[in-house]
Amino acid sequence: MVPTSLEGAEGVTIEDVTIMKANDEEVTFDIDRIAYEFFGAAPDKKSGVYARDDIGMTEEIEGFEWTDDGRIILEVLLSDVQENPDRHIIINYEHNGESFVQVVESETISGLRTE
Repeated sequence: MVPTSLEGAEGVTIEDVTIMKANDEEVTFDIDRIAYEFFGAAPDKKSGVYARDDIGMTEEIEGFEWTDDGRIILEVLLSDVQENPDRHIIINYEHNGESFVQVVESETISGLRTE
């Protein structure tokens, strides 16, 4: 069975997670003033906003194995950022030897801004 969502999908290995714009260009600090990095974490990691020193144990996102439930952590650096409804997350993952892509629309990502 092919997973339609990463949540609860067994045997999923994350290949890559990126923030993209509607024109299929990756968000970059030079152009978009957003620097970011994704990490994997255990399912017992609480959701929320953390100071960098309080994040705790994380794993590299590339190769992160999502066997039952898990968390994806986003670390960001922002400088003069405006909201952009065209920003979204792209998750590339493998399940049963096949590669899949999932697009995640997120108000958190599209609403990133500095004031």
